[in-house]
Amino acid sequence: MPAETEVRFIHPDDFRRWVKENKTREAVDKLMTEREAVARFVPDGAYIANDFSSLTRGPQALIREIIRQRKRDLWVCAVFTIYDSPLLVGAGCCTRIDVGFLGYGNYIGRAVSTGKVKVFDYTNGVLASRLLAGARGITFIPVRNFLGTDGLRYSGAKVINDPFTGEPVCLVPAQNC
Repeated sequence: MPAETEVRFIHPDDFRRWVKENKTREAVDKLMTEREAVARFVPDGAYIANDFSSLTRGPQALIREIIRQRKRDLWVCAVFTIYDSPLLVGAGCCTRIDVGFLGYGNYIGRAVSTGKVKVFDYTNGVLASRLLAGARGITFIPVRNFLGTDGLRYSGAKVINDPFTGEPVCLVPAQNC
């Protein structure tokens, strides 16, 4: 059976158009409470990305506020996660996770085995590269470190021959948040 692949992709031109139409260049006060920030910037179905690392004390207050507001169907980009993704999954907020390293606990294990949550394995470097491509406004970025993994079967990555060397290179889609 072929592996399921899913990728959240927004064309850079569409993202830039959205920014131009929805963001101001004026200096405005952006200070707000966690409640206001989550209500304003995290709609149901949102893709949220951050280094949700328990080691660097990721945005725990925002995670708890997302849970309090009962956000649903979130797709989380978790470069490194032990506590945050399991909390979001256990609370029923998260249905998909793009992950580099995941502390797989009971909540996530049960949710994955029952089909409530889909986990897409990348590497920390590949997720960082996808975000870098999005920041640069390009649709993909070449990486070599994903070639030797089975993540190719489960991601939106493509393998082509490098036009300069003829050797295989992996192209990963940009991630715009």
